[in-house]
Amino acid sequence: MMEFNLQYILVYLTVAFAIGWLVWKFLWPNTKKQGDCGDGDCGCH
Repeated sequence: MMEFNLQYILVYLTVAFAIGWLVWKFLWPNTKKQGDCGDGDCGCH
């Protein structure tokens, strides 16, 4: 049986954080428009 120690806990937390970040970054719907960089009139043509 696998012994749970601090190293395993840290590895699982890191993997969970990485997967959560990837889901948030790539799969979560983006609320702002791609070409809008603020109020819509910032001079970024």
